Amino acid sequence: MDSRTVLDMNGADKLLGKGDMLFMRPGEEKLIRAQGALVSDSEIERIVNFIKSQAEPEYDEDILQGQQKAAMGIGDKDELYDEAVRIVMETNQASVSILQRRLRLGYTRAARIIDMMEQEGLVGPFEGSKPRRILVDRQAWLRANPLTPANHKEGSNE
Repeated sequence: MDSRTVLDMNGADKLLGKGDMLFMRPGEEKLIRAQGALVSDSEIERIVNFIKSQAEPEYDEDILQGQQKAAMGIGDKDELYDEAVRIVMETNQASVSILQRRLRLGYTRAARIIDMMEQEGLVGPFEGSKPRRILVDRQAWLRANPLTPANHKEGSNE
């Protein structure tokens, strides 16, 4: 990888190594040549081993439990989740792109909502370019969750 790829400017070929670097301040167009500390891989490994030898690790149980909940997908449901489920059921299309368009979301958030639907058994797994299958009976879901003025936002693109 060169500076043209990362910084959109040439210059990496002139660096000497051993901590010599190019830096671009946010909002500026000019590269600055700077000298950073050089720490070798063997030095890093020696320091890490020294620290590890000093004592056994002490883990914070609250953090560990939070990591377990995150790994299992337990946590706060996205505030647009119910609206996203409604869109999927009404359009009979379970795709990230439809949520992006209808809810004006970025890819990451829309994909996370679709993943939540998969975890809850509403939609099937990702199958490449094929749309995800909707696993619940669409008509039964729509009867149980009718579109009403209370849950339909005025001015939305639906």
